[in-house]
Amino acid sequence: SDGVFVKVPVYPAEQVLTEAHSAVLLHGMSREALLESLRKRFVNVSSAGAEYSEISVMDMLRDALPLVVEAASRDVVSQSEAMYVNLLAAGLREAEGQPVREYVDAAMAAARKVIDCAGADGGFGWFEGMKTSPVVTAVILERYAGLRDRGLLNVVSEQLGEDALDEYDEAVTAAVKYLDSVYFGDPDRPAWFGRMSLWQYLEVRSMFAGVPFDKAAVLKAAGAKEYKAFKKHVKAFLVPKKGERWTDGAILNKVRMIQIIHTLLGSSYGESLASAWGLKLSSKLRKSMEVELASLKEYAVEHPSGGIYYPNAVLPWRGLLESEAYAHAMLCDLFRDLSSDPEMGEGLAELADGIRIWIMLQKETQEWSSDPGFVDAMASVYDGSAAVKDTRVLVLSKNFLKPFHEVRETGNGMKVSVSYFRGGEELHEGDTLHVGDKITAKYALWSAENRSFVRLSVPRAACMRPADQLSGWTWGW
Repeated sequence: SDGVFVKVPVYPAEQVLTEAHSAVLLHGMSREALLESLRKRFVNVSSAGAEYSEISVMDMLRDALPLVVEAASRDVVSQSEAMYVNLLAAGLREAEGQPVREYVDAAMAAARKVIDCAGADGGFGWFEGMKTSPVVTAVILERYAGLRDRGLLNVVSEQLGEDALDEYDEAVTAAVKYLDSVYFGDPDRPAWFGRMSLWQYLEVRSMFAGVPFDKAAVLKAAGAKEYKAFKKHVKAFLVPKKGERWTDGAILNKVRMIQIIHTLLGSSYGESLASAWGLKLSSKLRKSMEVELASLKEYAVEHPSGGIYYPNAVLPWRGLLESEAYAHAMLCDLFRDLSSDPEMGEGLAELADGIRIWIMLQKETQEWSSDPGFVDAMASVYDGSAAVKDTRVLVLSKNFLKPFHEVRETGNGMKVSVSYFRGGEELHEGDTLHVGDKITAKYALWSAENRSFVRLSVPRAACMRPADQLSGWTWGW
């Protein structure tokens, strides 16, 4: 036919948007005063009629724990995560007088699958039958130490008997000996293939000071020259000379250094291990810890949304399975352990509680349940004071409909903008485009704080056909 009649709908350039504002209600604060400050933050719409909700840190913790009760995979890290979280949930419910046997049974089922991933050399592989990995083994050992130090393994003994964990304890002891053998007996393993750093090895090994350090086996595997060099590196790391501290700016290494010294000073087993590493437990070693702790405290920053955090705790360089969640959990545990020290403990309990609040706020806004460090972060919050667990997050939100040009920016700590270029010159409103023009879109992303992961969706004008959708390096920038 000569023509076809069609109806083309034309919609107004407007959209339903949601403006929401939240704040942390700390113990002792006025709820009404905080709500009033939230109402004043609304920019695009009146706060009248805004929906109100609130949740406590304790409720967040309860909601978070069941997320990984069943392992998402058969890999050893997921199974150890399931074991840890089930025992955390059991400890939480036992304190509230609730039955816990279901969680203990689930934890032991996961524990048996962890043991299945142990190799003949004592280490753990990612899956059953795979080559063992020092870094994966370190994760399993750290989580066992966390359960042990929080007394959560006692829940298993109470429910299933004193010998219920014998097989797991044997596997842990074998794994500690494996770390010794692989650290000294496999020096050519590259870092990208799972070789442990000195500070990670020292930290994990110090958690199990009660397992004897086999000096004869180390000398046989590494030789006297390598063993002597190892002791020299240990001393340089833990008792550095003036002006030679190599932890400056490296938050995670600072934490590990302090934790290692604290553990070595804490028992006769620690003294024996320190001796094997060429160290004397002296006032010089404690002084080194005090200096590093004072430095570490200076890096703490109050978050505008509530709580305390450490910018760039692992970024921009991070090891395998290390994340912001993992690093802040370690900070919490360190401050918890040192808070009772009469000389160094002042203010550390408050710092730890501040980090716990920050952790739960991050849990509400990020997909941390897929992060291996998630379970460590949850465990740290579990240790929090009653005041922390009673801390609440208040939220006011309201939907509104507005034309695009009337929508005003209301920040949440992130901004994104786009600029278009043709032939190197920026385009402006009213410029004319022609078929065949090559347009470059440049997106500027700004964040008020460091974030481990950001996903950005960028729509494009319908008239533009993508030629290259990949971002990346340009002339080294």
